[in-house]
Amino acid sequence: MKSFFKRPLFLLYTGTALLFVLYLLIVSNHNLARHKELNGQIADIQRKINTTKNQVNVRYRYIDLLNNPAKLEQYGREKLNMHKPDEDMYIFVYE
Repeated sequence: MKSFFKRPLFLLYTGTALLFVLYLLIVSNHNLARHKELNGQIADIQRKINTTKNQVNVRYRYIDLLNNPAKLEQYGREKLNMHKPDEDMYIFVYE
């Protein structure tokens, strides 16, 4: 009786499965390197979102900014260096 591992169909199926796995891991558009790159981008974007939320929450509450136009304007002027079209703006940098 032949061994199970020496059967031609087993070798064919195993080889096909191995080639398919190698194709998925290395060659295809959804390979491991691409997943690692995308996961890094997701982590970076999440970090930026959290940083921005924390910057807003330091002095202003987000709900206050949405409900109070005066606070929204003050936040834009102080933190984002925004100004009206007919204004001149000077930014002093201390070294």
